Amino acid sequence: MNRRRYHPGAPKRAALYARSSHLKPQGVTGALGEQLDRCVAYCLEHGYIVPQDQRLASLQAGSAASDRPALARLLEAIRQGGAAVVVVSGLDRLARDRAQGVLLFEEFKAAGVSITTTGS
Repeated sequence: MNRRRYHPGAPKRAALYARSSHLKPQGVTGALGEQLDRCVAYCLEHGYIVPQDQRLASLQAGSAASDRPALARLLEAIRQGGAAVVVVSGLDRLARDRAQGVLLFEEFKAAGVSITTTGS
């Protein structure tokens, strides 16, 4: 596995994740776009680098936790060392329930990745 190394004082690479269960015509420009905009603003304020391909969003109706391709891409980026921090607008956007949240937190922790929220 090729893991990128971060140097103290160097800007951290961030991955952003947004999720909405409201299937509205506005798609990413609606609730998802607002979440991503808050995350981008947070990263700019804190000096994080956010590659365009690390701005991930899931639009999903219903309560099924499966088939979240953006979450799968986020996890792959973490495993490959592509981010030092995951930024979400709220922890409830990352995981649908506590059990899934615990599993994600453990995976992030094992990879040395922190999770932060925008506080919105």
